[in-house]
Amino acid sequence: MKVLIQKMQQSFLRTGCKGIYSTHSRLRTGQKHILRWMRKNAAAILEEMTGDTDLVSDILLCMTSKQRAAILAEMDPVYAAKLTVIMYPAKG
Repeated sequence: MKVLIQKMQQSFLRTGCKGIYSTHSRLRTGQKHILRWMRKNAAAILEEMTGDTDLVSDILLCMTSKQRAAILAEMDPVYAAKLTVIMYPAKG
């Protein structure tokens, strides 16, 4: 699991949102089972990245609001709230 998280972090840092969309497209073409697994486990994987909430927020912001909401709903409520504050800081 840690190796997967490190690969996700490295990929995102290198390519940003484009890398996520590119990877997503490649998975859709022939590896839908991996994409389903990622959806089910995305919350757990991202929760492991507690030391880098800014990166987790960036990853979530690259997703559609529907995908982001589904993942946040699976997370610990306190951690999901922290991420939400980072993604959408209070105006004022």
